[in-house]
Amino acid sequence: MMYKLLAQIENVFDGTNIPRQELGESNVQNAIGLFFIVAGIISVIMVFIGGFQYVISLGDPQRTKKAKDTILYAVIGLVISISGSVIINFVLDRL
Repeated sequence: MMYKLLAQIENVFDGTNIPRQELGESNVQNAIGLFFIVAGIISVIMVFIGGFQYVISLGDPQRTKKAKDTILYAVIGLVISISGSVIINFVLDRL
């Protein structure tokens, strides 16, 4: 029933000059690629921030642990970003 309603609504708008943008394969790959690039850049920036925190911690155990955790989580995020990008591109290439 829902499909019939959607088909009727689509038929109403077929005769008008409403511009339509088809979401093609390249647009999807570009959007996903941009997302993973931004995530990777943020991860690299966080590694630098964690390194800076480590340098200025001056041996304080709490600040050193916080800096190490920042670096660890940033590297994990970078690995997830890279592996996600590889998986998505592999799946989209197969489709």
